[in-house]
Amino acid sequence: MKKMVMAIEGAKDSGSSGMASKYSSADIAMSTVGFMVVSAGMSVANKMAVNYLKLPMILLAIQSAFGILCLLPLYKWINIGTLTDIVRLSSLTLVYCGMLITSLFAFQALPLTTIVVIGSSAPLITLMFEIMCCVKTDLRASMSTICSIIFVVGGMGLYGFALGDFTFGGIGGLWISAKLLLAVFYQVGLRYLMVSSKSPININIQGIMLWNAIVLLIVSSLLAFALGEHEALVQNQVNLRHIHTIIAVLASCAGGTLIGYTGLRAQARISATSFMVCCTANKVVVIVFGIVMLNEPCTLQIIVAALLVIIGTTWYTFDRREMESLETWNRDSDKGLENSVTIAGWMHKRLSQSLTTDPENDSPHRKSDVERQGLLGNDED
Repeated sequence: MKKMVMAIEGAKDSGSSGMASKYSSADIAMSTVGFMVVSAGMSVANKMAVNYLKLPMILLAIQSAFGILCLLPLYKWINIGTLTDIVRLSSLTLVYCGMLITSLFAFQALPLTTIVVIGSSAPLITLMFEIMCCVKTDLRASMSTICSIIFVVGGMGLYGFALGDFTFGGIGGLWISAKLLLAVFYQVGLRYLMVSSKSPININIQGIMLWNAIVLLIVSSLLAFALGEHEALVQNQVNLRHIHTIIAVLASCAGGTLIGYTGLRAQARISATSFMVCCTANKVVVIVFGIVMLNEPCTLQIIVAALLVIIGTTWYTFDRREMESLETWNRDSDKGLENSVTIAGWMHKRLSQSLTTDPENDSPHRKSDVERQGLLGNDED
């Protein structure tokens, strides 16, 4: 076991050194800082935009229209597939719309600390979803896995006790819970359509993003009319002239567009462990911003509970990566051992056949000829 861990750590070190040699220190630093700014800023911008504008469906329509405008110049790289592919994707696109709609309603109803705490439980929801729905899932848990889950559950319980409300804001808790469930379903369904299905859809990532944005624009616009937000927009049009509202809306649009690019860029330049540390730091920044700038509730119990949840989810994610690395190493080692045993067995069998004595001429000289022909090949030709 010690050798396996050393081999895995050696592979990680070589991968990290390879990334460090490929990219300059300035490039790595700028990519990491850029991802952290965009990641933390997106949550803050969504919270500020929905608070200032007070029209979540109008905000979502603006964000989707902004995304479409950003994707249109990339039309040469967009593959939308066939009509059948679009129909298969459309049901999942509605789940995507529901995920973003419930997310904005949660931002409108809950403080940032609550959103971070409940949102951090997403890995546990994914785990329960896999256990209940994926019968073939081979789940292996270590002591670190169990301890990290205890941290998360204990932190959420302490947070609910600190708020005095284990429903986490009533309707707001329902919105964020629905968002997490829809997000898990969307990720699992998208992977099935693109990879696991016997006939995967012929739509690339850019095509999926464009189609999702188009459907989201239609759905959010219809909901805006149904909820009367268009009338509120006309009546409160003066609010749109405020510079802080415009900045918050534009920042939320830019954050939603840049988060994918900056995330991939950072992952290509830093290790997985460093990336998880950045994500954890982002959550802390979001919580601090909510407490300092938005005057959200702040007690010692809330801070300890939030830290327990963040540490637990980071620990859980890191542990699952280690378990997957060990399983991959074991599979590769077993395969290599099987191949080596097979080769050794073949060589032994070949050697035994070559040294077999001819019953008609049992002489040392004949054995030498057979040995020479069996091991070195037939030289008579």
